[in-house]
Amino acid sequence: MERAYRQGQIIITKDKDFPRYVFVEKRPTHGVILLRVGMVRMSMPRQVERSLRAMRAYLTRAPGHFTTIYPERIDNEVLPERREPPERERPHQRRR
Repeated sequence: MERAYRQGQIIITKDKDFPRYVFVEKRPTHGVILLRVGMVRMSMPRQVERSLRAMRAYLTRAPGHFTTIYPERIDNEVLPERREPPERERPHQRRR
């Protein structure tokens, strides 16, 4: 996640832990697209088709948002306030 943030990339994932990373742990991200179309009732080709169609439609809205793509709907939430990754946090130094 930190690498994607440093490179200014949007993350596309099926990992259900990402809402926790973003909304609870408040890890910095430029945007996430969470794919939740892996339902038993949907064939793999249909899942891929649905995911690609939704990603094309929402990719321009992805920066600054957490987008979840479900088989029946798409949710698009604004990201919480960002903070820099821990490795970038440094105390202010006084100039002499």
